[in-house]
Amino acid sequence: MPLDDLSRFWLDAIVFSVVIAFIALGIAWIIADRTPYQRGANPKDASVRRFFFYSIGVIFFLALFYLLFFRVSSNAMDVTFLQINPVFVAALIVGTSTYFVVGFLLSKIFKYNKFGTIFPAKIKKQSV
Repeated sequence: MPLDDLSRFWLDAIVFSVVIAFIALGIAWIIADRTPYQRGANPKDASVRRFFFYSIGVIFFLALFYLLFFRVSSNAMDVTFLQINPVFVAALIVGTSTYFVVGFLLSKIFKYNKFGTIFPAKIKKQSV
């Protein structure tokens, strides 16, 4: 495979993983927004949102692996597995880190939203 085709394959895999990461973040945002607040002394709604965020992250990782390994690699027939393996690893790392880093940043930006309860800030107790 020529060098231009391999570098284009790298770029396609990385961009594909980032796009899928943002789709997964959109799904996590929708689920977090649809989870109702719970009242009482010990509400569990934040842990439910956190569970779904991490579950979607794991499902996203497995789906991205499947899509890259079985779908994208079928388009590159002339490439050996040793040439494709670094592409898959880089795309998985970039996609997964994009999901969790952007999710963390969105949680901190929208800290008064339901999505902000996924990574809660430590609350300082004021002494009277």
